Amino acid sequence: MNRVIYFLQNIWSSIVFSRGPKDSDDLTDKPSYTDYLDRSHSSPSLKLISDQTEQFLYDVDDINTYFPGVSVKDLLIKPEIGYRVEVGGRNGEVALNYVLEDAQSNSIAYYQNTFSLKKHANYIGGSGASPVLISVMKINRVKNQCNYVAIVRTKYCDKVYHFVSKNDRVAIRHIQNQHPFLRDVRLTRVKNPLLVKDLVHIEDRLLPKGYKFGVIYAARESDENLIFSNNNPSDGFLTFMKWLGKRIKLKGWKKFGGGLDLNTDTTGTHSYFTAFQNFDIMFHVSTELPYSDKNGQQVERKRHIGNDIVIIIYQDGLPDHPFEATSIKSKFNQVYFVVQEAGVLDDSLARRPAKKSSKASMSYEGSKDLRRSSNNRLYKLAVVSKQGVKPYGPTLPRFGHMWKLDITFKNFLLTKLINAERAAYYTPEFAMTRTRRLLLKEILDKY
Repeated sequence: MNRVIYFLQNIWSSIVFSRGPKDSDDLTDKPSYTDYLDRSHSSPSLKLISDQTEQFLYDVDDINTYFPGVSVKDLLIKPEIGYRVEVGGRNGEVALNYVLEDAQSNSIAYYQNTFSLKKHANYIGGSGASPVLISVMKINRVKNQCNYVAIVRTKYCDKVYHFVSKNDRVAIRHIQNQHPFLRDVRLTRVKNPLLVKDLVHIEDRLLPKGYKFGVIYAARESDENLIFSNNNPSDGFLTFMKWLGKRIKLKGWKKFGGGLDLNTDTTGTHSYFTAFQNFDIMFHVSTELPYSDKNGQQVERKRHIGNDIVIIIYQDGLPDHPFEATSIKSKFNQVYFVVQEAGVLDDSLARRPAKKSSKASMSYEGSKDLRRSSNNRLYKLAVVSKQGVKPYGPTLPRFGHMWKLDITFKNFLLTKLINAERAAYYTPEFAMTRTRRLLLKEILDKY
């Protein structure tokens, strides 16, 4: 039996490492969900995701391929050049396995918790332009084989692998042989214990402590200026925001502020906040930001929301035509979540007890009161991303799915918002790769 397990592990290892990089120093040929992260040795938030297929609609011609008889007017988001509209997988069910992606951006410091306090080996190599750091640790030995875990760090990302090898020397050679660009990289083992401290410091600097997401009350408008000028939110929008977070007073607020003024009310008096998976989340809500009768473009509102990476667009029912991502003029907005109120749940269905989620690890501020504050409204959700943003999960359920304001929807939405922002970090508009390269280069220069 053990031989069969070793054989399968070796096959898996060869599959993982055979994914050749596109460029000579690029390990990001596949999104992070292709990484193998063994459950028994990683945090609950670091798992293999395999539900990301067939989730994007690229142009109008693809509509009937996915959904015969569906036209553009039936969609929440209009397909446009340069954008990817997510329409959901073929499976109509809502997955409960919501995973925060990207090992190096997880709420749990993976190297610090898994490597730093245990015996392992660290290697450095490459150049200042393309630094490489590898940490390798033997987990256990069974007869003549050892199970290993390794972190391969490049300027693009961290990749975590589990594989089987005979010993430490063969393990590092195995990693080099499986990546073409590493075969010519001279790796030097660093035994200085101070390197461990530096690697923990790098990981800590790359861990986000909080997120800020824009929320725009669009009503049924489609023009940018009219959208930002909406100043009388509907009851449906206020119900949605109360479900999404807690309305807090900004002056004197001691937690994460998301760039809002917490002293003099120059960015409004209130906003919405929630805590989720050890992160603080502040929402920049258009109707809470300063409004000007003399400024039709509402520059103060655009100044904050226009600099957010991920935006929620809330619509009161069906507008005249689907949302167009190009209608919002911003170089920084990368992903739009369109939430549309779609009616009221039948009373007989509303009285049915909600199913308990199996994801006990999901938590956010106010979760105990969520069921009591939920209502019978139904919502649709669609997502559009700029083409440079890599795919991310969790996958939307099949087109036409209706959401209730319950714990399942909130866990899904907050997880996907965070994953969307993380995926956008690696687009040309942001300097995440430059920051990572400089941090890794400091290690090469020091050791």
